[in-house]
Amino acid sequence: MTRAGKLDRRIRIEAATLVDNGYGTVEQWAPFATVWAQYIPSAGKEAREQMGEAATLPATFVIRWSSKTAQITPGKHRVRFPNADDGQVYDIKSAAEVKRGEEIHLTALARIGDGA
Repeated sequence: MTRAGKLDRRIRIEAATLVDNGYGTVEQWAPFATVWAQYIPSAGKEAREQMGEAATLPATFVIRWSSKTAQITPGKHRVRFPNADDGQVYDIKSAAEVKRGEEIHLTALARIGDGA
């Protein structure tokens, strides 16, 4: 069982939704779930892009398994950390159930400085 003491950060999981803006359908991100997580940062790296420098911030977020969090899918969901509108956006690369019915590990990557 995941120890509650390690889950000391609030993260917001957001889901891609399609919205009609009057000109057509566009993708927007809407809150899906706000959960407690353990934040495990990884070493970032800088990469030269076409128009300048960008940094990547890889991280793993350990969250409790639930019927809702079991639905998290790379490409359809993302993490906002910290849990605020101005929090960093992390694209989920994998969502793996590590301890059956207990934990999900979200491997995610944030990009800094590329204008995205």
